[in-house]
Amino acid sequence: MSTKAPFGFPHSIGTLEAFCHPLRGNALAQPLPLANGEMGAANGYLAIRIERGRWMPDDFPNLAEDAAARFLALPWDAAPDAQSGEWRALDDVRGSIYHNAPIAPWTDKHKPSPSPIWKVGGAFLARLSHLQLIARLPRIEIFAGKMSADRPLFFRFTAGRGMIARDPRLQTYSRELFKPAFHPLFGHRLERSAPGKTPTLLNPPAPVPEQPIDDWPPAPPID
Repeated sequence: MSTKAPFGFPHSIGTLEAFCHPLRGNALAQPLPLANGEMGAANGYLAIRIERGRWMPDDFPNLAEDAAARFLALPWDAAPDAQSGEWRALDDVRGSIYHNAPIAPWTDKHKPSPSPIWKVGGAFLARLSHLQLIARLPRIEIFAGKMSADRPLFFRFTAGRGMIARDPRLQTYSRELFKPAFHPLFGHRLERSAPGKTPTLLNPPAPVPEQPIDDWPPAPPID
């Protein structure tokens, strides 16, 4: 399959396999059955969970149970509020993501492919090859709001969710995606509001206390 072609829906085993580690014999080299028919896939850099798809439980034999346990230990519960206005659709910037040639996630030696680094949401550094990979998922959105320094880049898509792990080796970037806006006077970051909600400020400045003014108010006149 092309490294640019969208993944179909309903999800297939091929979608899961695209997020597995390419080295045969690796604990993450094949999809991971979870509970209630949910499936997972990871490769050390990205992880996805899909609620349902075109597969059967017996399609995935001889799986390592410890791999599934490590997968579930990832910070899934730290995902941002589902109603936040900072979830941004990658379809809106697809032209930028694929402006140049698609980049395969892996080299023939099972190493991450050389790739430009982009800054997402003003804080997260991600490989463009990884952004291109998740952009193939149906109705994919990434969280571009304020995030703590130890959190992954969360994303969600039709019948699934996932994350890109932070890589401390990434230090510089060539382009920004979903650059945040800041208040023109006070400098604090502005938060996008969810549809139908009143806009709010993220970390608004503390109110400035009033300072007394000398000789004010003036003394009352003397008759």
